[in-house]
Amino acid sequence: MHIHALACASWVASQKIPTPMAGTTSLASPAPTIAVAEVRHGSVTKKIAVYEKMRPSELNLMLHAAFFAQGAPEWTTDAVGFVHAKTKTFIPLALGTAFPTLFQPNHTYELVLAKAATTTPAPVVPPSSRPWTEQLYALLSQWSATSPSALSPDQLNRLELLIGQGHPVLRQAFATYEADKSLDGLYAAVHRVLGVVLQQQKSSFTRVVNTLSVLKPHDIALIHELYTQGNELVLAAWEVYELDEDRMEFADTLLRIVRFKSPAVASPSTASPSVLVTALSMEDVLKEMQSRSALTSLQYQGLLRLWRAKNDAMVGAMEAFQVDHDLKELVETLLLVVKHAGLTKQKPTPISVPRIDLDELHPLSPKAQDVRSPPSYGTFVPGSAPSTPVQGAARTSSSLSARSTPSAKPVAKAAPASNLSKAKPNPKAKPALHVATSLPDDVGSPANLILSPSHYPPNSTELYIAQLLERLVASSDLSAGQQMALKTLIKKQDARLFAAATSFQHDGDKAALLPLLHDLCGVLNWEANHQSILYTWIVPLEQDGRGAGLRDLWDANDPRLMAAYFLFLQDRNEDDFTDTLLRLATSTPPASDLEVAKDALDDLVTAGRLSQDVEAHLAPEDPRVLAALDVYADSLDIPDLVDTLERIASPSTVASPLSSPRAHDEDTSRVDMSVMEKQILHLVYELDLPDDELLALKTALVENDVVVQAAIQVFETEKDEEDFKDTLRRVARHRASASEAVPDAETEA
Repeated sequence: MHIHALACASWVASQKIPTPMAGTTSLASPAPTIAVAEVRHGSVTKKIAVYEKMRPSELNLMLHAAFFAQGAPEWTTDAVGFVHAKTKTFIPLALGTAFPTLFQPNHTYELVLAKAATTTPAPVVPPSSRPWTEQLYALLSQWSATSPSALSPDQLNRLELLIGQGHPVLRQAFATYEADKSLDGLYAAVHRVLGVVLQQQKSSFTRVVNTLSVLKPHDIALIHELYTQGNELVLAAWEVYELDEDRMEFADTLLRIVRFKSPAVASPSTASPSVLVTALSMEDVLKEMQSRSALTSLQYQGLLRLWRAKNDAMVGAMEAFQVDHDLKELVETLLLVVKHAGLTKQKPTPISVPRIDLDELHPLSPKAQDVRSPPSYGTFVPGSAPSTPVQGAARTSSSLSARSTPSAKPVAKAAPASNLSKAKPNPKAKPALHVATSLPDDVGSPANLILSPSHYPPNSTELYIAQLLERLVASSDLSAGQQMALKTLIKKQDARLFAAATSFQHDGDKAALLPLLHDLCGVLNWEANHQSILYTWIVPLEQDGRGAGLRDLWDANDPRLMAAYFLFLQDRNEDDFTDTLLRLATSTPPASDLEVAKDALDDLVTAGRLSQDVEAHLAPEDPRVLAALDVYADSLDIPDLVDTLERIASPSTVASPLSSPRAHDEDTSRVDMSVMEKQILHLVYELDLPDDELLALKTALVENDVVVQAAIQVFETEKDEEDFKDTLRRVARHRASASEAVPDAETEA
């Protein structure tokens, strides 16, 4: 680096410095300020002298003489200023000559040249040669701007995405427009495409919502109604689900929306008898359960203490009851709380549902025709039901609701008519506990009440199926319980039942129809007794160390496990059923099946039917994946296969803290009671704690105690079972000493 002295000297020599004229005196003026700027252009750095009040053109000439040859391309480009190399401060050329002190010593400034003028202007692309996507989007943008009501901004954004993807129908519509120049035809085609896309989105929404087991039928109906109305909350929840595909979060959001949108309970003075059931308080429910021997005095006091302590499980059950008015589900939840909280008289053992529950919980069971059922699964019905006719085709259930329909004719005998005629309104009468033998997911819901065939539309498929079922019952091919269960599928528009009835209507093949109907009844029986199968058969085998993998098969509704259960319902051979479970637990799929499963998953991803994120959570050796592929081999139903694989890969099945290594990346701070029940409960039983400490520990599990949550996270990382058990023992002792224990049965007596 050096001072370009020659350039400066030539410039000084070329200047005509005025001298004072003879005989005049010049005014004293300060000497001009001179600064030396370190200027860099490309890889060349030079020092340039800048004088105060120097003309910018002169500085421009000095810079060109210092950096460029006379024939270089940059010689014709003027300098516009300087940029500080570090601070990126821009100093225009005129400002630098006016104030040379702006150039700081030992600081480097980049020389900035004016942009060279474009000698050849960009060719103008005629509209006809522009891509069809740009032309179509320009037309649609103009249409949306001039008529927002015809094409909203949201629809324009969706169309922009489709145009970017090269939608074939839109391309064909634009080609037709270029031929006839008909804007009306183009707009009509665009609206048809939007309609198809929205219908596909609605179909996907319906399929996903219908597979959410936490939603009841009336909840699903309300969600569909809100979606059709364009409810912003529902649409936003669906958009979030399309991004992250988190079914649990989606279901939780929909439940909150349902609770927010559900109408308030009518006042007791104007409410119908079915609505009066919801006015029962938790204390009333517990007292009635105790009076009907469903609860012992010890269990009643324990539940009452938990309720007053704001137990999460009981509070959630009461909130759900206030929303769906399903008293049967509330009673069943309270009985589960009794078992989980250790309020039994005996020392806590592996949870098991009484064998009679498997026989009588569902009307399809061989013992369903017997009116007797255990009092623990009951439904409260106020004794003040007015003597009004029962609506047609009431379920074969002893929980009667006084719903009046002038021309209703009962099909299934629910109770003697004399009992109804003698009933008198009595506001002080206690609610009576009766046993419901209908399906547990729609008890007491007027929307799901099965109507007699006369209430179906004339000449409809529903009427034909209802009459067909009655004829099969009359010919002893179906039982009354099976008929009742299949009628629930009529109400739900079950595609399998409708397809079987349509096939029978065409060919009259009764031998092919009956196995299909029996299979549908078996599936309903499996769904009704799903939890009972887990706690009666699978949990004891797991605690003996022989049931590894059965819980996954049960959770995935493995067809082999379902077939074994159907056979057990027929022959009642417990030894054979247990032996089948053990063989399923120890069976390993052959290597060829793994290769076929892996290829099938790759094909689904390649075809765009399955996302790569879902495939990443699927293991080809997973028995649930193999079972889903086996079912697909028989049904060839790709949407059902994709839905099953998505459910297997959802967080509810892959985020098992004690069984899946992928759970290490999941957030376990909000583990609910059902997850703890499945993964922690069998470890708790091995601690052999006293009753009061066991109750305190399970209360901590239900309340998501932070210490217990931290212990679970540490156990996931270190896999130290003894340390984990020791932490649970200390938590149980601490909580038991800090709260009042439930008295033993002997002390109470």
